[in-house]
Amino acid sequence: MDTTFDFFNYAGIHRPVKLYTTPAVFLSDITVTTNHTDQVGVVNFSVGITSYVGDTNVSMKYELVDKAGNVVSSTGGPSLFVGKLSVTKPMLWWPIGMSDEPAYLYTLKV
Repeated sequence: MDTTFDFFNYAGIHRPVKLYTTPAVFLSDITVTTNHTDQVGVVNFSVGITSYVGDTNVSMKYELVDKAGNVVSSTGGPSLFVGKLSVTKPMLWWPIGMSDEPAYLYTLKV
């Protein structure tokens, strides 16, 4: 009899299994959208938090960091899961060949 499954009744699983744990409160989802108007760049964020311990006060901190490592915008506070960061005169992303600084990227730290 030829079998194509990786377990046998009463014998357990016959393959590697990876288990992982998460903290009692952890970041489960994040959505980031960007836009710019005139000379202001806007980063909108929405964060999902999962908690296994009932009513928990969670304080969030958001930092937008430029290519040199400088914080150009930040915000934070208790239960701040939706918001926006603004940058005056942002360095915009350009395809290769259209600018001296193509693909200039900011980093959002949560």
